[in-house]
Formats: sequence, structure tokens, C-alpha cells
Amino acid sequence: MEKGPRYTVPSYRSGSLLILAQKAAERSKQDKQEATNAIILSAISLEAFLNEFEDMLVKYVSEQDPVSLKTVKFF
Repeated sequence: MEKGPRYTVPSYRSGSLLILAQKAAERSKQDKQEATNAIILSAISLEAFLNEFEDMLVKYVSEQDPVSLKTVKFF
């Protein structure tokens, strides 16, 4: 049996991670131990956003786009 090509669909999660961080920040007003969770989730969501941003730039920025987008693509 021959298998067809596998297509991958990117799963962007930084938005949902940021929502979790916001909820943890709200809970930290009542429970100070939640502040650590909020900080860690915020850092994770920022890193996820930057990775997703880089992934989108690599896929969608072409040679015809402005120099600023092409420059960001390579950082």
C-alpha cells in the first residue's frame, strides 16, 4: 500500500500560553505562589511567540518583500 505525502500543519500555541499566564497572574493576587507560575508561563509564551514569528517569516517572506522583513527573517 502506497502512502501519500504527509502534510504538516503548524500548531500555534503562544496565544493560549499567554492566556494561561494571565490567569496565573490574576490568581497571584490571592496566592503569592502563583506569581512564579505567571512569570514562567509569560517567559514560555514569549519564546513560543518568537519561534512562531520566525517560522511564519521563513515560510511567507520572499525576495520581493521589504528589506526590513527579510532582515528580521534571518535573526
